[in-house]
Amino acid sequence: MADVDLTLTAQDIGIPLIGPGTALFLDFDGTLVDIAATPQSITVPDDLGSLINRLAEHLDGSVCLVSGRTLADLNQFLPDLAADIVAEHGAVERIDMIEQVHAARWPESWRAALGEFAGSRPAIVVEYKHGSVALHCRKDPALLPAIMRFANDLLRQLPSGYGAVSSNLTVELRRPGIDKGKAIARILQHPRYRGKYPVFAADDVTDLPGFKAVRDGGGRPLHVGSLFGGKPANVRRWLAASLHICSRDTQQPDRSQSGNRSLPNLVEDRCAAASS
Repeated sequence: MADVDLTLTAQDIGIPLIGPGTALFLDFDGTLVDIAATPQSITVPDDLGSLINRLAEHLDGSVCLVSGRTLADLNQFLPDLAADIVAEHGAVERIDMIEQVHAARWPESWRAALGEFAGSRPAIVVEYKHGSVALHCRKDPALLPAIMRFANDLLRQLPSGYGAVSSNLTVELRRPGIDKGKAIARILQHPRYRGKYPVFAADDVTDLPGFKAVRDGGGRPLHVGSLFGGKPANVRRWLAASLHICSRDTQQPDRSQSGNRSLPNLVEDRCAAASS
């Protein structure tokens, strides 16, 4: 990959580059692509799918996209993606190109109320998923309090456990027991991921359970706002820099000697070897 700026991650941000032995989990909106006014108006770099696929090749397939979007959405924006996918915060996943559903569909009784509420407020975008429904108000942030009141009124009509999660001017009505942390913990038991150092790069409150899951797995959460200046372009450059190093040094480390060492130490050795 030409003209990769290694100084961004190695010095300015201080984030270790990804190397062998890593299980890499990546959020999508706000992490790999900039958040847009509507879910369908995002701009996806032409080479993003290829970048993720090449990282997956170098990491023995242990790369997973973890998003709140539907699987259909992710397939639309990354049609050639071969890496694993967690969609809808873990309600749906595609592992080894096999789709699985982990949640029942949202209650059909919501539909009439949702249509009436959003129909009188054109700035609201309703996103119907398999296990949840999201209401976006990025076109008019002043509508957020009204959406929260509506969501709470709707939830009072349902059994306990259903919840409303607010993030990035979006309120999502979600079934209980579904979050990115449970999804990541489940995938870390897969043979391709088991025993590896988990890393999860993500940006908002819906990702906090995922951060806990990678910590519990002995790994490292990477908050995009704190560590990458809130810029998905910086995350993509970090991934490209990691791929650059992986491509230059394809030898696996001797895990009998380095099994207890941290990812940063392993990467420092790899960077030193690549630059010598």
